[in-house]
Amino acid sequence: MDAPNQTTTIDDLFGGKRRFAVPSYQRAYSWQVEHGDQVGQFLRDIREQEPGRRYYLGHFLFEHDSCDEPLLVVDGQQRLTTTVIFMSCLMAECERRGIERLNDVEMVEIAETYLEHYGQKFLTVKEDAAYFLNRIIKRDVGATRTTERRSEACIQEAADFFAAEMARASTDELIRWYRVLSSARITTYTVEGMESKSISAQVFAFQNDRGKSLTTLEKTKAWLMFQAYRNAVPEDMHYLIEALEGYFAEIYGLTECLVASEDMILGWHRQAFIDCRGDGALDAVKRAFGEASEKLAWLLNFASRLAQTFRYVHELEQISERCDGLVADICYLGKTSAMPLLIKMRHFGLKPESDESQKALGLIENILFKLTFQNAGYRTNNLGQIALAFNGENYESYLISALENAAEHGFQWYWDFKGNCLRYFTENRYHYIREIKYVLYKYENHLREERGEKPLDISSCKAIFCGDKRVENTLDHIAPQNPDYTVYTDEFRRDFISSLGNLSLLTWCGNASKSNRNPTLPEVRERYNTPQWSQKEVFDVLCTGNWGEAEIEARRKRIVDFVVKNWHLEGD
Repeated sequence: MDAPNQTTTIDDLFGGKRRFAVPSYQRAYSWQVEHGDQVGQFLRDIREQEPGRRYYLGHFLFEHDSCDEPLLVVDGQQRLTTTVIFMSCLMAECERRGIERLNDVEMVEIAETYLEHYGQKFLTVKEDAAYFLNRIIKRDVGATRTTERRSEACIQEAADFFAAEMARASTDELIRWYRVLSSARITTYTVEGMESKSISAQVFAFQNDRGKSLTTLEKTKAWLMFQAYRNAVPEDMHYLIEALEGYFAEIYGLTECLVASEDMILGWHRQAFIDCRGDGALDAVKRAFGEASEKLAWLLNFASRLAQTFRYVHELEQISERCDGLVADICYLGKTSAMPLLIKMRHFGLKPESDESQKALGLIENILFKLTFQNAGYRTNNLGQIALAFNGENYESYLISALENAAEHGFQWYWDFKGNCLRYFTENRYHYIREIKYVLYKYENHLREERGEKPLDISSCKAIFCGDKRVENTLDHIAPQNPDYTVYTDEFRRDFISSLGNLSLLTWCGNASKSNRNPTLPEVRERYNTPQWSQKEVFDVLCTGNWGEAEIEARRKRIVDFVVKNWHLEGD
């Protein structure tokens, strides 16, 4: 099987016995229909191609190990995957219409060129292989996705998009689309042997996959592979390259399950392990590598730790999704700033449920709480620097000491950290912000703890912690903002309407529909007659027939007293 190094066409590239595979160390299929619209742009380019002019689909880079193996796609796999999906959907639509030839090409020839001939012509990453085989190669529209991976969803969405567009197109349009894509001009370059790793890394680092720019993680991977080639002796190179590919195979597998972006995680890793000095992630990696005395050991150690970091972020996100304890609290209050330290703690074997971790996590939560609820506009957050200085052996002497100092005084000598947070609740009279849900949630669990009851269940926590909902959907004004039963004084509007004492978590109410009516009316106050103790407190007061300044202030004071005690805001 010849390896292509030429200017050719997509049809000729796929022709004959040649097969292609996406290696495990590459990312899975990620082109999107809506957000990035790469799939839509792919079709628009074909549709808008001027008659008589050759369509250019770009440059492709392949790696070739032996004549019996598929060509490994180093650069261009998103375009190739989309091409195969397109041809699969085109064949399905032609079969539905009873079309046997396209542009004088038998349908069986198209199938042999792009789908199956001497085996499957295009192999995606192994995690998506089963679904890709059934949905795309075998053209089973009813194929069930085998996982919840985003890449499988992208494959399904691309196929559904093409199928819908082709169903609306005329037969002449389908013929023209096939002609444009099958004859599309491309350039290819294939590298072989161990030198291929160096060449492919360099070429990949300076290429952008059509429609989607390289991420910093991709550029970092390419740079690491190139450094392995430059610095390894021939007898060690194969092992080193394989090790790096293995680590990135794991990383890309994990990215399919993560909420945080891969570049964000790379940035957290940099903060935890590399002295940043204002550098971006790739520049920091290059500088740290340049300063290392044992460069090959540094490469392996960095890639191994980075794979572990992705594993730990996945674990921490799962804990947060379950709304499980302090990790979930920290992720709600300040995931981005705290994650480098959480990652560093996991790297040194501190599991979230351990007593040691609980002590540190409690201090981190305390710090983030005070940073969240303050009037001073604090901007400094040194949790990243604390993460960098923590080495696993200085848990008590450094980590706990630094966190205790920050919880007491903040991150600048002139901050009145505790006092400012206290004043936010005592002097400030406007608390109608998204984050106040956290205070009310904690207050509910405080009341439940006093009565020996279990904390809120997971479903309630998820409704509260969801960060993408409008604040109006989860916070309720007990005395309504725009009443239909009275006229508020200016003082009442200023000091009481959005006071902590007049706010309730709407998700706990029996009837979540908002109302402008008097909350003391029997049918309105019944909303607060729920199993939640913080709601019962409100209901009991409403049953007296009163909900005004005195009642709101009394409730605010009860909640503030809890805040002061729980987050240690008492004076020295």
